[in-house]
Amino acid sequence: MSFKIKKSKYSPLYIYIYVLLFFGLAFTKTQIFGPLYLHDLVLILFTIYSLTVRRLSSIKHLALFVFICISIIYLFYSLSLTELSQELKIVALRQFMLYFYFIIAFIFYNQYIKNHDIYPLIKFLKNIGFVSIALQIFYFLYLILFNYNNFSLFEGYNYYSPAIMFGIINFGAYVLVYKKGVLKWTFFLMALLLSTLLGHASLFLAVFTLALMYFLIKVNLKGKIIAILLVIISVSILLFLPQFQDNNASWRLMFWGELSNIMFLDNFGIFGEGFGQPYASNEFAQELYDKLGSQGFFDRSKPLERWVSPPHNSFLTICFHTGFISLVLLFEPLKKAFAFFFVNTDVILDRNKLFLLLLLLGYMVWVSFNVILELPHSAFMFWLAYFVAIEYFNSKKRLNEHI
Repeated sequence: MSFKIKKSKYSPLYIYIYVLLFFGLAFTKTQIFGPLYLHDLVLILFTIYSLTVRRLSSIKHLALFVFICISIIYLFYSLSLTELSQELKIVALRQFMLYFYFIIAFIFYNQYIKNHDIYPLIKFLKNIGFVSIALQIFYFLYLILFNYNNFSLFEGYNYYSPAIMFGIINFGAYVLVYKKGVLKWTFFLMALLLSTLLGHASLFLAVFTLALMYFLIKVNLKGKIIAILLVIISVSILLFLPQFQDNNASWRLMFWGELSNIMFLDNFGIFGEGFGQPYASNEFAQELYDKLGSQGFFDRSKPLERWVSPPHNSFLTICFHTGFISLVLLFEPLKKAFAFFFVNTDVILDRNKLFLLLLLLGYMVWVSFNVILELPHSAFMFWLAYFVAIEYFNSKKRLNEHI
């Protein structure tokens, strides 16, 4: 595995992702002035530069263009036609950043990512996994040797940078697809073990999902359908068992239920709430306090918390702002990738497809339990795999596999 970066049209992207991995919050939380941060300034300058040196001559996937247009219309409506205070207008722009990161990635995708030279990006996704594993292991050694802040492997958040989480998923997917025998499972168990030591149970779930999906893809169609139904039934049962009803899990489930009511009962699955609106009502804040003792959404303790704390599920956040229809548009270009899951064969002819599909599924689990796409720390990691998968699965010509 070579990590040498050759000069190419992808070099700015490589550098940007490695900066996220190596510098983490020091890069994304450095404030320039007002609401502008170093990370966002870099993305803006990068986009302006890209548009000046390479014209955006065509737009791929109309559904994604419509997704962007809907978000911009909602933003314009929220800033111009609703009575938001100046403070809430800034909050509205902050909420819109989820879409801003997507727009930047979409521009880069249309300018640079083509099916005939996509293999360097697939290789880069693999390299991210190796770099992330190495960084995290060295970070653990540093914490242990210097006993930093009374470090404990089993308490608190122990990750080097937020982007590392995606990298561990990358590594797990890579070894499952491209390695064989004892080496495959030794490396995968290492990734699974690391996922339990970083402070996020949902990361373990994301990595474990890789193995589950790896086996499911290889069984016949009947087996896949039965397995999916069993998973749905098992999860449904777990939700009602007392041992799975701790405050953290209950908070999420109540929050998701509240937003689901807004999306499908109030807005019929079509409309969104726009931007500058609170994710939780005062009534829901009171309900959380009555049932869980949570005071986080009370305005008197944290005045803007209801506006700046999304539901720990980035897909639900999208539905809240611009409607469930937006999520449908977002997933539309992935229909061939999801169809690949149901290929009735125990022999995968294209391992790159399997790798990208596992990445998407693992990423989606991680994104479904955390605030990821709303924040700059690792959002681009998701969009990179998303657009590479779209391009690879929707290629009109047969691509010879490169490993």
